[in-house]
Parts: sequence; structure tokens; C-alpha cells
Amino acid sequence: MPTIDQLQAAVASADTDELMTTQSGSARKVTRAQLLAGLQPVISVPPGAILGNSGATASAPLAITVGSNLTLANGTLSAPAPFVIGGLPGGAAPAATDLIPLSQNGTAKSVGYSSFLSSLATLPGFDASPMQMTATGGRVARSLGSHAADAIALEDFGALGNGTTDDSAAFTAAAATLRPIRLGPKTYIVNGALSLSNAAALTLLGVPGQTVIRRLTQGAATAWMTLTAPAVHVEGVIFDANTSLASSVTAVSVAASCLRSTFLRCTFSNAVAGSGLLFNPSDPAAARHTVTACEAYGNVNGISAQAVDGLTVTACHLHNNSIAGISVDLAGAASTIKSRLAVISGNQCYGNQIGILVGDYANADAAPATIANTSAEAMLCVIAANVVHDNTEYGIVGQGYNLNIQGNVVYNNGGANVNGGGILANCWVSAVTGNVVSNHAGFGIDAGAANFTMIADNIVSTSRIAINAGGAREPRITGNAIAAASYYGVVIYNNETTADGAPIGVASTGVSITENVIDMPAGGGGILLIDGPQSVQVARNNFITTSGADLSLCLLPLTDSVAINDNLLNGAPSVYLYDPSTTTSGRYAGLYSMLYPDVVDGVGILNISQTVQSLRSLNAGNYASYVTFLKLAAAGSGYTAAPSVTFSGGGGNGAAATAFVINGTVIGFRMTSLGTGYTSAPTVTLSGGGGSGASATAVIGIPVSTGRRLTIYCGVAAGWAVSGSNPSQMTGSGTTITVPANSEIEWVGLNGGWFANRYQQTDYVAPSSDGSLSLRSRSGDLRLHPAGAGAVRWANDAQATGCMTTIGNGSPNGTMSAPPGSDYRNLAGGAGSVFWVKQSGTGNTGWVAIA
Repeated sequence: MPTIDQLQAAVASADTDELMTTQSGSARKVTRAQLLAGLQPVISVPPGAILGNSGATASAPLAITVGSNLTLANGTLSAPAPFVIGGLPGGAAPAATDLIPLSQNGTAKSVGYSSFLSSLATLPGFDASPMQMTATGGRVARSLGSHAADAIALEDFGALGNGTTDDSAAFTAAAATLRPIRLGPKTYIVNGALSLSNAAALTLLGVPGQTVIRRLTQGAATAWMTLTAPAVHVEGVIFDANTSLASSVTAVSVAASCLRSTFLRCTFSNAVAGSGLLFNPSDPAAARHTVTACEAYGNVNGISAQAVDGLTVTACHLHNNSIAGISVDLAGAASTIKSRLAVISGNQCYGNQIGILVGDYANADAAPATIANTSAEAMLCVIAANVVHDNTEYGIVGQGYNLNIQGNVVYNNGGANVNGGGILANCWVSAVTGNVVSNHAGFGIDAGAANFTMIADNIVSTSRIAINAGGAREPRITGNAIAAASYYGVVIYNNETTADGAPIGVASTGVSITENVIDMPAGGGGILLIDGPQSVQVARNNFITTSGADLSLCLLPLTDSVAINDNLLNGAPSVYLYDPSTTTSGRYAGLYSMLYPDVVDGVGILNISQTVQSLRSLNAGNYASYVTFLKLAAAGSGYTAAPSVTFSGGGGNGAAATAFVINGTVIGFRMTSLGTGYTSAPTVTLSGGGGSGASATAVIGIPVSTGRRLTIYCGVAAGWAVSGSNPSQMTGSGTTITVPANSEIEWVGLNGGWFANRYQQTDYVAPSSDGSLSLRSRSGDLRLHPAGAGAVRWANDAQATGCMTTIGNGSPNGTMSAPPGSDYRNLAGGAGSVFWVKQSGTGNTGWVAIA
């Protein structure tokens, strides 16, 4: 039998082809289909895959997908060689959607570029500070760390700003870096006392209106927070001292060593027993401090500066502080260091006791108080363009040297207190100008003891006293518009006191009240001069009165030293009286009197019935029987207290006065009662007070001031008595005079009475309507009396030299020169030698005796 290898090869094989096999020991045939029916199907492998077993037990082969970075080609599975980045083609800056390969949990994956960068912030310990950046608009790239260090956040030092945790340690650490400290819109707790200091500059940068620093506790100290550095800058921080803490300490204190500081858009509040912001004394070192657009409320003083130079406070709201919105004053008795060069401008101050206080309020810290340049604690300061209203005592207080209080609006301060008001200006060599002061129950401008001070161009309305400026040397009240002063528009006391009655200043002298317009309401007065101020000028003022007003209230001059000239009464330079009258009672009873308003220097009379015996002001008659003032005769020395003042004699009773003492001498008096019924000046006695030598005289009524001028315009012929006149009327002739109709006579004050200075005297010289002139005597001879050996000369327009009538003893030949036509009378007498006529020549010859 042939073997299989010897058989002929088949061309093809089909499922019907038969094959030989053995089954149970017997030979059998089987088709190809039968043979393959129990075998595995045909293996089919997809492209790009291989067969294998990735399971944990034996199994049929599985298809395995070729993964990333592998290649199955030509039956060979291979991986590419590692790529070299430098060999890759160049690309553009990555976009947010570009992919970055990385391994995540052992698996290679791609991540978008934006996702990749955003995850950097989540990496613990990742330090981005070395990364470089260029600030917008900048030119140089710097690291993020250097940018962040320009101003460091307080949170970098552990601050929480949660309103409960004490962040003091973080403030201290941050300040030590010498970097500006950034504060977030949070509430940081700083318990007192805390001192923040460094050797360069201390800067706190908050979020205006949202950054709060508050204290919850306060230890023993003079301040809650003390800022100590050569320069301090604080912006946008609310300092809340906490109203529940009543510690008598300042809230924020700027150390004396700090000479430069700026506070911008900050708030200082609730230091209920101290100042909101305090600048400690640094004088005489030149400092520069600025507070701008800040707010201070709920403190004792909102902002307080003690003897510092160069403070500027502007555009601030300072309100509802228990004493002052801003106080610039050391209030130290020594007065050796000063507050200088302060500028307080453009602020709003309300709801305080005093809106703005510059200089010592009560007095100059002298004992006794003296207003003098050596005691000034505030110097060279400006208070300008502020709006100050609804403070309980004064709107503005300025006491010092070279102060300029200008252009402020001052409204409704002092409440119902008649001792408070708008502006208190106990300053000297200063200016109170251009202010609008309105609606005060007390003073509009209280400028007592304002030596050499200009009070000018203010509008003062609706107050009890519009301007008070006594107790001073040479104050000038000029150009003011005054209206609705219920008491007086201008008051000048001879001596000024504090609200407690302590004397300040000096005796009033050299006061100038000029060019004011004083609109007087019903019952209100114009100018009051009280207790005898000296050398007062009342000139060129215009007094506006209501219909039927008491003209005596325009000016009440209780003094013997006032110059009154060129004032207007309702726009007119003089007043007209129809007819003088006879006084029925008082010191002038029975006298034919001409009464005139004290303020005018011109009076017209339209009718007269007899010779005038009493030429006096309205107030001279009103006060004729009163002690109106005391005049100091001697100041004395050694007084430690005011001597008592007593009155005796004079026919009246009830006069009382208080003496004022400064530096051991008596400077003046204030009448506390004028008494009544005095017919002559009582004797004044000063006793006690520890000193000696002071003396004074009492003045009854209102005497005519020396130099006072009064011009009387006479619509009718008027006679003026000399004998029996009261006050006295003196003429050059010593006799009664008469002036014609339509003429005038000028009287001048002299020795408490009047002297007829200029008038047309028709009693002796009578011009006629035809141009002729009559000379006559009232009685006796009409005398021509040339001086020395002079002569009476006769001349006219055509003959200027004229001729002479002369007298002598003996012959005129050889002794008397005269032009031809002259005559001579020999008083020695003798027949044929008494009457001589000059016939020729102009020398002393040519005389011929004719009788």
C-alpha cells in the first residue's frame, strides 16, 4: 500500500472531501466538514491588534489593542525612540486650549494649558515670589516678591481682622519691616496701649470706610495707639476707641519726635475721655502735619495739637465732640512753647462745645491773666473758609498773636447762652475779616482784649451784641454790616473780663469804629461805649433806624473821650429840630435846651423862641444824675487783689463799682450800679487789695469830650447864652452871641463844655444885602486896636497903599513915616500941636500941625 507521501496531491479541498479515520477500532471515513465541526472557529484579528491573554487564568486568546506610543507594522510591534525637545519644530506661545502631557496615577495624559497653570496655586509650598513681572506702565520687570514687598499685608504677620482676636502683635511685627502696611476691609482689634514705631516711616493703608481698628481693652497709659517714626502716613482707617471704654486717654497719639505726618480719609471716634487724634508738643522743631478729608466725633477733642508747627487741617468733618472739634493749644502755664503756623481751612464743625479752638480759651495762663505777646500760645495761624454751626458755646475761638480769622460761615452757636456766640477773638495784632456770622443769642464777634486787631468787612446779624471789642489797645472795627442786634451793634467796655469775671487785657484806648452800617431793630442800639474808654473814634458810620426809633440809642458814649464825626443817620449827615425846649426837671430844669442825638455832628434848627442855655446830647440829659464811669487818676502798686470801691457825697446814692487789677496795678473799673440823684461828683475811695496809691474820680452824666465838634445850622437867627449855661458855653468875647438866619455856628468841646469856634457874629459884625458891613458893639465903645505901634490903615481896591491914622506922644516929624494924606494925633496935647496931617513925602517928614 502506498504511503501518504506517495499519493497524488489534491488540487483543492472542500467540506465534502472524505478522509479516513478510526472509530472504536474500526476504520471509518469522515468528511472535512465533519472533522472540523468540533474545532475552534477561524481566528479573526482586527487591524492594529494582537492576540493574548490579559486575564488572571488560562483562556482563549483575546484581542489586545495597541496602545499609545506603540506601532504594529508588518507583524512587528515596536515603540518609537525617545524624542528630543530641541529637535521639535518651533511653536507659538501656548494657548489656553493647548495640551501638556503628564502622568496621572501612572497613566500618561494630556491637560489643557490653562488648567495646568491654574493648578499651581494649589501646590503646597509653591513659591511664586521669584517669578518676574512688569507693572502696567512700568519699564523694568521685577519679581513678584519685590512687588508684594512694596506694601505688605497685615495678614502676612498673622492678623485675622475678625473683630474679636487681638491683632496687636501683627501690627508691631509689620511696622518693624519699615514697609507700608496694607489693611483690608476688616475690623482689626488692637488693645491698648500699643506703640507702633520704626526708624524710617510708618504707613498704614486701609480701605476708606471699611477698614476699622478697634480696641476692646485699655491698660494704664496716656494713649491707645502711639505712632512714633520720623514720618507717619495713615490713609483710609477708622479708629474706633470704643464708647464702652471710659479711660481718660487719647485714642491716636503722634509722638513729639514725629515731624512729618499725613492723615487722609480717616475717622477718629469714641475717645469719650480723650482726644481722637493728638499731636504732641514738638516746638521749636519745625513740623509739618496734614489732616485731610477726615472725620472726628464722639471724643473730648476731635483733633488736638499741642505746641506743634505747621499743622494743616482741611476738608474735615469735626462734630459731636464734648469740647472742641479741633483744638490747637498747649494750655500750659509756662507759655514758653507755641502752636505756630496752623492752617484750619474748609472744615465743617458742628455739635461740639466749641467748633474750632486756637489758643487758650479762658485766659493766657498768667496769674493774673494778661493779654500780651509774651503769653501767646498760638501764633501765626489761619482759620479760614470753615462752616461752623450749632456748637453749644462758641463756633470759633481764637486767642493768640497774628491770627487770621477770615471768610468763615458761623451760624447758630451758643444756644440760648448770652455769654457764648459765633466768634471769640481774644487775639492781638490779628485780623477778623470777611466772616458771615448769624443767629446767636449772645455775641456775634466777641473780640474783647483784641489789641491792635482789625475787625473788618464782616456780616453780623441776629445776635444780642454783634461786635464786642473792649479792653484793648487800638482795635479797629471798620466796614462791617451789622443787623438785628437786640442789645447793641458795637460794645466797647473799658475793661474786659472772662466769663468768670477775671480781668483780661488792658484799659480800652485808641478804639476806631468807622464806616460800618448798623441796622438797628426796634429796641436795639447802635454803639455803646461803657465805663469810660479813652480816645475813641466814631466816624463815617451809617445808622439805619426804624420809624419812631429812639435816636439816643444810636450812640451811648459813657466816656469823656470820643471823637464823633461824619456819621450818617438814615443816610443823612445831620438831624433837624423844629424848636428847642425848656427842661422841666433834673440838672437842666428851667434851661432852654437844644437836645441832639449823640451820634451826629450836625444839627439844624428851624425855629427858636429864646437864647439857648443848654446844648447837650440826648444821653447827657438821660444820664445827668448818674455816676456814669470812674476815671483812673493813679494806678498804684502792690495790689494782690482788687481793692473795694466806695462812694460818698454828691447828693445821690446807690453807685457801685468793681476795680480791675493786673500785675499789681489798678487798670480800671466797671460800674455795677450807676446810682441816682447825684448833683455833683461823689468822692471815690479805694481800700484793701494789699496795695496802695490807686485813686479815681467819679464822672456825673456825659461830659462834652474835648475836641468834640458840633455844627449847628440855623434856619432862624439864634442866640447862645454864656452866663448860666449848662454845660458851659464859652465865646471869644465872653458874652452872649447871636448868629443870623441861614448861617451856622461850630462848637468845640473844651473842659467838659463848649467853645464857640466858628460862627457869623451879627451882634458885632453885620453884613448888609447891599454889600456893606456894619461893626458895632453890644455896649460901650467900638475899639480899633492895632498891635504895638501899628496904625489904622485906610485902603480900597484902587489905592492899595492908602493912608494911615495913628497916635503917639509929641511931634510926628522925624519919628513917624506915613504916605501923604495920613493923620496923626498927639496924645500929649498942646495948642497947635494935637492934630497933624502928612502933606508930602513917604518918610518921617512933611507933617503939618493944623490944630
